[in-house]
Amino acid sequence: MINVVVAERKIWAYALKNSIDYGSANANVVFSKIARLLEDKSSEAIEEAKVKVANICSEVNKLSLEERKKLFEELKNEIEAKEEKKEKKLLEAKNAVTRFLPEPNGYLHIGHAKALFLSYYVAKQNNGSFFLRFDDTNPEAESLEFVEAIKKDIEWLGINYDKEFYTSDFIPLLYEYAEKLIKQKNAYVCTCSLEEIRENRRNKKECKCRERSIEENLKLFELMKNCKLNENEAILRLKGNMKSENTVMRDPTIFRIKKLKHFRQGNKFCLYPTYDFAAPIVDSLTNITHAIRSKEYELRDELYYYILDLLNLRKPKVIGISRLEIKGFLTSKRKIKQLIKEKKLSSWDDPRLLTLIALRKRGILPKAIEEFVLSFGISKTESVSEIEKLLAINRKLVDDKAKRMFFVPEPFKFVTDLEKGKVVLKNHPSVNLGEREINFSNVLFIQKSDALSLNEGEFVRLKQLGDFQILKKKENEIEAKKVVLSEEQKRKAKVIQWVSEDNVEVKVLIPKNFIDENGKFIENSLEEVRGLGEKNILSIKENEIVQFERFGFCNYIGNKTFVFSC
Repeated sequence: MINVVVAERKIWAYALKNSIDYGSANANVVFSKIARLLEDKSSEAIEEAKVKVANICSEVNKLSLEERKKLFEELKNEIEAKEEKKEKKLLEAKNAVTRFLPEPNGYLHIGHAKALFLSYYVAKQNNGSFFLRFDDTNPEAESLEFVEAIKKDIEWLGINYDKEFYTSDFIPLLYEYAEKLIKQKNAYVCTCSLEEIRENRRNKKECKCRERSIEENLKLFELMKNCKLNENEAILRLKGNMKSENTVMRDPTIFRIKKLKHFRQGNKFCLYPTYDFAAPIVDSLTNITHAIRSKEYELRDELYYYILDLLNLRKPKVIGISRLEIKGFLTSKRKIKQLIKEKKLSSWDDPRLLTLIALRKRGILPKAIEEFVLSFGISKTESVSEIEKLLAINRKLVDDKAKRMFFVPEPFKFVTDLEKGKVVLKNHPSVNLGEREINFSNVLFIQKSDALSLNEGEFVRLKQLGDFQILKKKENEIEAKKVVLSEEQKRKAKVIQWVSEDNVEVKVLIPKNFIDENGKFIENSLEEVRGLGEKNILSIKENEIVQFERFGFCNYIGNKTFVFSC
């Protein structure tokens, strides 16, 4: 067998890494790493190694995350590079500086998570920096509530950013750049109606306002800045190319009047830049090297670089990625807001949604989201997926962490000849998650569908309790007696879960697709299953995931209510 001291250091290193990556050290996973190093492959040596791994994993899990990270830094050299799966770089970009640019007008969803993780890892893998910048230049829809929610989601995902910015803080500087464009004759104030502007763009026709003098444009821009003009009375437009086949370049709007209180700036401004104007300039000013954004902005790339060329500013590299679409699910903030307003969805954390706050409520782990979104990589190929792919990843991650418990939907009385007693059950069949006790008497409960499938004279096995023969089947109950079965009879008998009279009423919410193929809302898409659970459910903490045997992984949200996870 390998040197014990060396082995222990390696076990500690693997256990610490596993716990940092997945929240807690999994003895089975860690042993699989150590097993390769064992010279003595005898059953005694393997058992000894398993015990050592289990003990060390237990010690690791008692440490705080900070303590684990600090200790891992000391021991990480124990893990040879060739033994670890080499992390594939998403992009070769030395010292990359990237940003995540959410608008605080709603909660983040899994599509945002894709852009977020890709931006984060491009910086992390290239010894660079990653910034969070709120695109907060529309006071009509934005709020501090959404800012705080976004930051909380990012923290939950385990992402650390190096700096935090707000586009609205750059507005005075953006005014200066706008005035520079006016003086260059590259921008003008337009006072046409919205209908005229749309019509001219459609017909590739230049606006008469284009011929205003520099002095008149500067005077009007000053009135706009000082709130002397009303909303829709004037906008500032960039002189692009009205003949361009790219409609984005047909004299786009770069400033518009919004006389509303801003959650961060108050009433300091009433003239706000558009995303198209602010994004390239602030990217350049904050030293962004790679701007990763959805390919739906692809037509706007020309405008992005055009603005930077006109202002002679450093140009970041724009990288387009495909949007992430999950079949049967809605991610549009506007539509979600409307459904919440109509009370068809309860809130942004309704478990039917793919918002990060809803996925968290459903018991989807941050690591599952990370693996799922990164699997699509940096590509413009359409990212259309089924929710099952995410759930499969999550199942794999929670399997060794979730305690097993008994839950019986639609309970049916099962009367036996048992005397009062208690049974001690493992919380997990293969991982040491402790044990629990269940008190029982002659009256038990099984699932109604199981009861209906049983016939008089048949044998049934109640998990970890015993084997029974059905004596009498009535409309509302089954009578049975405990028996000893042969190995052949055991193989044929159905194995089911059960609860005793010492139980607790439980509710499980099962989220389903709520949008049909025509985009219409599906009523009753949040199924509610009621039943009885074992009394130990009362010891479960909020946001703890358990596996109800023969039912699935469920996340506890309080008040004896669970959300079906995967």
